Amino acid sequence: MKPYRMLVLLAVVLMVLAAVRFWPWRPARTGAATPMQCLDNYYESLKNGDVDKYLRCLGEPYRTEGGQRFFDAACREAKDIKGMAQRAGPTEGGTSLWVDVEEVRAAGIRRLRYHLRQDSGNWVIVAIDPPRESTSPIRYGTPVGDEP
Repeated sequence: MKPYRMLVLLAVVLMVLAAVRFWPWRPARTGAATPMQCLDNYYESLKNGDVDKYLRCLGEPYRTEGGQRFFDAACREAKDIKGMAQRAGPTEGGTSLWVDVEEVRAAGIRRLRYHLRQDSGNWVIVAIDPPRESTSPIRYGTPVGDEP
């Protein structure tokens, strides 16, 4: 009876090893699959104060040059955002592109251009152009009927 137990145990161990070896395994995606998801993650990390998620959204050399340093200021700026719109530009070589973001704020509209690149299958921000401020024709919070 003992040899059969060893044989069954060996068969079970071999089946487990084969299942582990040949099981379709994919690592969990920690980054963004699309440029828009990258920017959504970026703004969400600023609103929630999640510095780790913020740094995952940034690519090199942007992450090391100013990532942690600019986090607090970026969080303060994000608190004023009432709404936003994203418009992607053309893809450059399939692995990089720019996205224009309009941030609606109480004081007006702020336009930013984000430069993104695909890095190891994830989209990351590699540069942010200086913001362009403009006033809105109708101030945020104006009741309907009171607009000029």
